[in-house]
Amino acid sequence: MAKTCNSIFGVLLVFVMTTIQINMLYKIDRWMNSVTTWTNVGLLALFTAGLLCPCLIRPSTLNFWYVVLMLCGAAFLSPWHTQPDEAYTFSFFLMVFFRIPCAILCTRIVYAIALNFFFFVMMASRAFYEADEFNPLFKPDVIISTECLLFTLTLFCTYALKSSLSRRAEMTIQRKNVNTQLSAAQSLLRLTCDAVVEVDNDLRLTKHSPELAAMLLKGGPCNLDGTKLTDLMPPMEAHRAEENLRRFSENDPEPAQAFHTRLVDSCSSKLCIEMFQVQYTKTDGQYCHLVGIRDFTDSPGLLVPASSEQSIGNDLFEDTLRRSTESSLDMDNDSISSTASGTEEATKSKKTFLEIDMTDMRVHAASAPVDSVVGMTVSELFPAPHTVHLLQRLQHEAIAVEDRGEPLRGNSFVYKELPVCFSPGKPTEITGSMQVL
Repeated sequence: MAKTCNSIFGVLLVFVMTTIQINMLYKIDRWMNSVTTWTNVGLLALFTAGLLCPCLIRPSTLNFWYVVLMLCGAAFLSPWHTQPDEAYTFSFFLMVFFRIPCAILCTRIVYAIALNFFFFVMMASRAFYEADEFNPLFKPDVIISTECLLFTLTLFCTYALKSSLSRRAEMTIQRKNVNTQLSAAQSLLRLTCDAVVEVDNDLRLTKHSPELAAMLLKGGPCNLDGTKLTDLMPPMEAHRAEENLRRFSENDPEPAQAFHTRLVDSCSSKLCIEMFQVQYTKTDGQYCHLVGIRDFTDSPGLLVPASSEQSIGNDLFEDTLRRSTESSLDMDNDSISSTASGTEEATKSKKTFLEIDMTDMRVHAASAPVDSVVGMTVSELFPAPHTVHLLQRLQHEAIAVEDRGEPLRGNSFVYKELPVCFSPGKPTEITGSMQVL
């Protein structure tokens, strides 16, 4: 801003000096006396030095430039530059085109008070000592009153301009800090995630994400801009995921979280994903979310709380059971659902669904082709005793969490080659996932 002001003053002075040279060339009456002309030449030299050597104008020298320019401005009101009948009008001219613009250079209000008071002293002294030469209408009391008004108005404008520039600088710094933090968060998420998207307060994507479109096998002219993130999820997951994404309050000290959910691609396949969310506030007060999406359908997830590892670490399923999700889903502590793929001919390459009521220790519901197991006890379905113990442990942990008043979160586990008997005397092994509901 100071360099811009220096450039503007320099251009104006070049114009003034050009008109003087033209008048001298064509021997036209000069409208400026020689002392004022040489003062303008000195000012032009100062502004030219600032243009040729930008290092002269820096934060540490702004007050120096302000003092020099204000003293030069006050010199224009001296008897050597202006006649008494011109001084009163010229004082207004200096306030509008010199004193107020120069306030850009002032970093301390005390300098503005002292130097503007110098203008007041200059005019007041001339009003008393040259009273006879002033216009009869401009008596000393009128001139002093006018200068008091100009002094107050100039200080007010200086303070307002200084406050405005300070707020502008603070907002610029704050915006840069926010952009830096946002860029750092994006870079960190891109190291671990397959796609990073930005969603607004309505959970809609603010711009198209080619990475997310590739994950969902959406080719061609597909544009995800404006798409609601939860619309890309299965209906049963969308509501719970939206609750997760909106869980932060305005004054939350750590508006960041990670949870598991699923997305549906263009082939209706469900992708198990880890979602990393960071909520931030824009300079206009709008809330936005930076969301990193990582597909872990074919690889282990990154979210493995220590408490869960301790609770199942000594179990016999330590080598076949891994934690895969911790989404903020409301759940009942008396049922467990399981999605499995069996190896028997009847169930080969097919997905089945079982719902087990842990209160009655029976299968509550099942999908085809194993719907015949409905009503079967857990001990009949799972021949290995440690499987039943695992299910009971999951139930007890859910009850303990609920009794502590903590929010219950849906715990989903992936198992591999789990022994099961869909028909008496026909054991088989299944691979899939189970979740406390």
